[in-house]
Amino acid sequence: MKKGAKRGYFRDFLGVLKDSVMSLRTNIFVMALHDLLFYTCSFYLIVFWNYLARLLSANVQLNPGSFDPTNPTMVNGAVSSMQNFMIFLGVSLLILAVIIVFVYTFFKGMIWLNMLKRKPEYRFFKRFALLNCIWFFSVFLIILVLAIVLRVEFAAYVLVIAAALALHFGINITAQYAKTCEIKESFYQGLKKGLRLHLFILPYIIVLSGYALVLQIGRIFTPLGQAVNFTVFATLTLLYFAWTRIYIFKLVQSIK
Repeated sequence: MKKGAKRGYFRDFLGVLKDSVMSLRTNIFVMALHDLLFYTCSFYLIVFWNYLARLLSANVQLNPGSFDPTNPTMVNGAVSSMQNFMIFLGVSLLILAVIIVFVYTFFKGMIWLNMLKRKPEYRFFKRFALLNCIWFFSVFLIILVLAIVLRVEFAAYVLVIAAALALHFGINITAQYAKTCEIKESFYQGLKKGLRLHLFILPYIIVLSGYALVLQIGRIFTPLGQAVNFTVFATLTLLYFAWTRIYIFKLVQSIK
């Protein structure tokens, strides 16, 4: 990078950082509330699914004292119960994933609309849901293939890198969609801008450093008890995520 280009990069970087801080007058508390509602709904959906899975699994547990492997009727019954349980797990996990994607679409969509000061529209949410389904399914397939083909000693490192890149590109694609509401354009521009990784190194360092500071601030409240400490930590985290979303959005939009 030439000297003039470096000077221009740092000038643009500082401009975006300043603009994002000045934009805190945007109602970040509403954005944080939508984030909280999304995580709360997702948590209770997972808890409910886990309850159903445990309830059904109790019916397929074998009692070693009464199970007779030489009894065809008993063996067939056990196999049938296990098959039904596995089908339930597969179908219910798929349904759970779809529901969480739609919950994600609604609450995250409301965050973007609030940030951009736009009114909710059916067209926005319909296309946003389709974009999320395409993106999350693609990421799932890529990570699944990597988990299958990679050697065990390398899998963990590669999967962490793949997850980080998926988050990076996902942020770019979503930020682009929030501006254009066009799926194809969002994927094209999001992936194109996301490939310019060198432009995101310094911003990500700033974001991670800021969050490290938030963690340190949260520790100040530790003597007040676990409940107070968790409440303060969660509040600071959600507010910081709200600012981070504004910052990354403005950063993505500044990249030509």
